[in-house]
Amino acid sequence: MKKEPRVSSTPPLYFSRDLSWVDFNERVLEEGRRKELPLFERFHFLSIVAANFDEFFMVRVAAIKRAHRAGLSGDPSGLSPSEQLKKISEKIHSIYRQRSACFIDEIFPGLAAVGLELVRPDSYTVPQMDYLESFFLGQIYPVLTPLRIEEDKPLPFFDNSCINAAFLLTAEATASAENATPSEEDAEERIVMVQLPSSLSRIIWLPQEGDKLRWALLDDVIITWGGYLFPGYHAKEGMLFKINRDADFSVDEQRDEDFVEAMVEVIEGREKSEVVRLVYSPGSDKLRDELAKRFSLESNDLYEVEEPFNTMDFMELSSVAGFEKFQEKPWKIYPAPGFSEDVLIWDRLSQGDVMLHFPYQSFDPVVSFFQVAAIDPQVISIKTTLYRTGGNAQNPQAISPIVRALEQAALNGKHVTALVELKARFDEERNISWANRLEKAGVIVVYGLSQLKVHAKITMILRREHERIKRYVHISTGNYNDKTAKAYEDICLFTCREEICYDANLCSI
Repeated sequence: MKKEPRVSSTPPLYFSRDLSWVDFNERVLEEGRRKELPLFERFHFLSIVAANFDEFFMVRVAAIKRAHRAGLSGDPSGLSPSEQLKKISEKIHSIYRQRSACFIDEIFPGLAAVGLELVRPDSYTVPQMDYLESFFLGQIYPVLTPLRIEEDKPLPFFDNSCINAAFLLTAEATASAENATPSEEDAEERIVMVQLPSSLSRIIWLPQEGDKLRWALLDDVIITWGGYLFPGYHAKEGMLFKINRDADFSVDEQRDEDFVEAMVEVIEGREKSEVVRLVYSPGSDKLRDELAKRFSLESNDLYEVEEPFNTMDFMELSSVAGFEKFQEKPWKIYPAPGFSEDVLIWDRLSQGDVMLHFPYQSFDPVVSFFQVAAIDPQVISIKTTLYRTGGNAQNPQAISPIVRALEQAALNGKHVTALVELKARFDEERNISWANRLEKAGVIVVYGLSQLKVHAKITMILRREHERIKRYVHISTGNYNDKTAKAYEDICLFTCREEICYDANLCSI
């Protein structure tokens, strides 16, 4: 390992941006610990903390580790890479301990007290065990695929943040003689891993007994009855784990002729990149140590958690009938002022600008801006930038209404251009899907700019009026995402002022 350069003793002028970001998440944790908040609101804050740290390790910690290996100097805070990694580990381990305590001592008992109880394996009743064993054999067992781990062969592929179960197996005694001892091969311990299928719900509702609704975890059921997967062997130990891989990859922006292919290579590279963190449940020090060795991780890279992984998956519990009162009431979204169904949007904007403030005001006028333009025979061109639109290009029920409007506009013969920024981290694959879909509809798709990341959210519509072309522009701080507009705070401006439209036109050339 290269020796790190000596760091200056001069007091630093700056905070470490990465430690500062960890401190921010500690403040999010504090929101989750506020006992006066509704239970599911606290649940949500605590879940955000873990989700944020997954991305933090994949991007920032991965970059610091790379700097450490390369022997690079510290950041402007004056901390060397090794010092940053040490402080990050200390802070995040402390945050995880507080988060676990909050879930185990307050959130789950609080939900149980109001009638929504999570039942863990050490509390299963005999009828519950019978039900869950039958459920495992009938609905879980057929879906699972165990993978044996060989000492001299590479580990199978494990996806980022996907939950896996690991088992330590020993052969069941097969000798019939009273004093017979198992052979060396039979006595050998084997490690087998099973990925929890994303197609299965992690919530298993138990038969109702009394007034309470009780649920078990798919994770716990697989660990408890996973031994059925290995006939002839005994599951001596078991634990759950997930990993975070290095996702701090940059696309080769010199490959203008095949930029999409270059981005696909980046996405594929993340799937096989170095592991930077292991999150695991209690249950087997041996399995933990073996995984740490195989992933080349140190003790600071290992995070034990007692509460379920990926708790954001359980937010659907907040919508169970009768439990809505245990979350904050949704924002009241007011109709957008200045717009009326009786007045054409172009006529309204010709009278003056309109500014909207989300999520307090409705996002509907933004969607309508695109939809009306798509079918208006006077509109001849639409130019827009797309960064994160949400939705799913493969699911007809989840297609972004703005993307659908752009498709319709192109099919109606309008000249539609969309700058799709592929370098939207962790949304690259989705944006490639949108780009392909738009191109098939006849939209001219531009894939961002070399060496720049386009964060602009701007749309210009050209409309033929009174024997001339008039331009209408929408500018926003937020994305063209109708879902996040109901939660994130942003402002946008609709205008047809010439000076703004002139600038927008220059940007679109």
